[in-house]
Order: sequence, then C-alpha cells, then structure tokens
Amino acid sequence: MGLSPVDNVGPVAILRCRLCATRPQRSCRHPTRGFLLRVDLARPKHVPTLAQEHALDRAMSARSTWSRCSRRYY
Repeated sequence: MGLSPVDNVGPVAILRCRLCATRPQRSCRHPTRGFLLRVDLARPKHVPTLAQEHALDRAMSARSTWSRCSRRYY
C-alpha cells in the first residue's frame, strides 16, 4: 500500500497462530503472528533522494565485492 505506520500507537488486533489462538492467556511469539494497524493514521512511505540511493548502491557494491581479488559476486 506504500504506507508507513508512523502515528499508530499500537495494534488494533493481533493475528495469532492456531495453537496460540486457543490459549488467549499466553502470548504468541511465533513468526506467523501479525499486527493489524489503523490505515487512517498511516502516512506515505519516505522516498529516498538520488544521493541516498547512490550511497546505498555504493554500500551494497562494497559489501558484495570480494576483498582479495576485487571481484564482485552476485
């Protein structure tokens, strides 16, 4: 949707896995849980400037370059 949850104080609801949904007194720490946030409080995502994109490209290039022979691996 291109939105960022900036002004959302907390989730409206928490989606839980089947095991934890039957036990509401326990917290769900599984990676399948999700948070529902309010869309009306969200703002558009920050669009990086060209200088920021260039800096990120240089950083990723340096990260993916082999230090011994200066070859870039993909």
